[in-house]
Amino acid sequence: MARLIEDTFGAGLETVRLLVTNDRCTAELGVEIRKKGGVKRALDALHREFFPEEAKPAEPAPVPEPVRWERVDENTLRVFNNVPSKLPFNTAERTWNVITPGTVIFTKQGMGKDQILLRNGVLFTPHVEEVQKAKNGIMGQILWDTKLKGMSGHGSNNELDALHANPDFIPESWQGLAIFFWGEGFRCPGDTHEYVCYLSWGGQRWCVYYDWLGSQWRGSYPAAVSASPAL
Repeated sequence: MARLIEDTFGAGLETVRLLVTNDRCTAELGVEIRKKGGVKRALDALHREFFPEEAKPAEPAPVPEPVRWERVDENTLRVFNNVPSKLPFNTAERTWNVITPGTVIFTKQGMGKDQILLRNGVLFTPHVEEVQKAKNGIMGQILWDTKLKGMSGHGSNNELDALHANPDFIPESWQGLAIFFWGEGFRCPGDTHEYVCYLSWGGQRWCVYYDWLGSQWRGSYPAAVSASPAL
């Protein structure tokens, strides 16, 4: 606390004697101010110096990101599908979620072109519907409504993020494909366009993107699902 105990004015100077106290010490200070009316400024300045924690409003503590996955060891990833996934863009709204809440265990086996990925002990692999192999493919919305919606074992966005952060788990055979994780869909507010996220090999590293269901899905746009035939 800073308290005024004497205030005199003369010869253009205002002399202020202050009693300043905090939890560590008490001191009596004399301050000369070259402009009358500066007492409040002197008091405020001393208060800020002796009580910096009061002078600055406390910043809110940052909200930690929830743990969505963890790397257990060299060959094992644990993904927590009971935790909501991170939205692909700030204004995104989730429009469907067909993921069963719980924990998914990814394990990798083999090396190089022979490497495979297991999801809870079952092969997790790209799957293409026959209609996608046609010259013009099939519109994404039709593919979802007529073929993929009824399938089980779709990958979640938490699983996508876990694999993206640990690219050594992604089989080399997936390169050259856009691997879609159909377990969750998104849209912009007020927009009827829906989107699905996917992994894509960029030549030097794996990247995460999303595509809207008005696009054409061809043979190079497989779904990542459990227990599906490999390409």
